[in-house]
Amino acid sequence: MPTKILPPGMGSCKRQIAGVDWHFLQTGLMVQNPLAGLLPPVVRWSAREMERKISLEDDGMCFVCGKKNPIGLKVEFKLDEERKLVGKFIPRKEFQGFKDVLHGGIIATLIDEAMVSLLLKLGKRAVTASFSVRLHKPAFTGEELTIVGRLVNDRGRIFELNAEVRGSDGTVIASGEGVCVRIGK
Repeated sequence: MPTKILPPGMGSCKRQIAGVDWHFLQTGLMVQNPLAGLLPPVVRWSAREMERKISLEDDGMCFVCGKKNPIGLKVEFKLDEERKLVGKFIPRKEFQGFKDVLHGGIIATLIDEAMVSLLLKLGKRAVTASFSVRLHKPAFTGEELTIVGRLVNDRGRIFELNAEVRGSDGTVIASGEGVCVRIGK
């Protein structure tokens, strides 16, 4: 089936292949939009717009690692000898979903933070473009969790990473992978 090229959008170009809308971003990523036509168009910032609007300044208020954030998780991450980022976290009851079970959104947040914080510790200023999380088993409040982030592929402006959350017995609670985009030079 022939490819129909549609007008380029802000920082991307849209093509229709076999009746499905695909977005080719300036970053080289290709994403499928299964809800094309059902939702309003997504506004995308170009890399230059993002650099102007986001300073990536650490003011200590990050929800995950900010020491000044009174309601934050206050996770301390350290870079290990294998260039993996490792953090420890003991969830409090205020972060539960069901009774004594850590909310899945908090787990996803930990995975996202491990990936982005790893890049920052490696001197690479970047933001999350996309990530996915698979929840393997529940995590419980009061149980020490270990969060590990790894850089899988550095393509210059695009970074591929993965992360996992492990329980106190070492079993995998959740795993995730993500793509981050460099901001600035």
